[in-house]
Order: sequence, then structure tokens, then C-alpha cells
Amino acid sequence: MTIESARAMAATLQARAAAFPVVTVTGPRQSGKTTLCRQSFGNLPYANLEHPDTRDFAREDPRGFLTSFADGGVIDEVPRVLELLPWIQVLVDERRPRGPRVLTGSHQVSRPRVASRSSAASCAWPQVGPGHC
Repeated sequence: MTIESARAMAATLQARAAAFPVVTVTGPRQSGKTTLCRQSFGNLPYANLEHPDTRDFAREDPRGFLTSFADGGVIDEVPRVLELLPWIQVLVDERRPRGPRVLTGSHQVSRPRVASRSSAASCAWPQVGPGHC
């Protein structure tokens, strides 16, 4: 990926995050999803659900976990704790969040599961990887 294409991808991601309360970035492992999100949203809290303690906290207390992201944040590898999706949906449906929720996943987070719900129009789905830059 060239510097120009990385900048364009970051600009697209930031524009989608400004338009949607939830943005889910998908792509193959090691394609740059985390780097892109952390560089694009370095001012927001970050959590990596690959980390066992973080994953356990998100599973055991999803409401408490998401409290850390009241003003938005980046949640990496959300497919590791899909139980968070209904909680995020409730946050979006109850009130428009003050900042974007940027979710990443190495495989596509269940679009049909989210798309069948009222918040489907609240999500953007950029992909990172070959052919998506």
C-alpha cells in the first residue's frame, strides 16, 4: 500500500465514522486494519479482544466494558466477542453515540445478524486488503 492510498483509506474511514455511529473494518489477518484504525482514531480509547483479560471483561460485563467507549473507540477483533453486538445496537438505538464505534474483524462480522435489525442503517462496512485500497 502506498502512502497516498493509506491516506485515502484513512480519509474514507474517518468520513464514514463521521456519518455513521458504527463502522466495521474487515479484511484478512495482517492486512493493516488495526494500524489503519489506530492511526485514524488515535485520540479514541482502544481495546484488543485478542487479549484474554480484555476478552473476558467484555464477555462477563459487556455494559461495563462499553462504558469505556461512551465517546467512541476502537474495538479490535470484535468477532472474538460477538455478544457485544446487541449491546452496541442498544446504545445506537437508544441514543446517537457521541463518537464513532470502530470495530475490526479478520473475518466479516455477521452482516445478516446486524442487517436484520433496526440499526443496520447505522453501520458502514469498509474492507481492508488487496483490491480494497
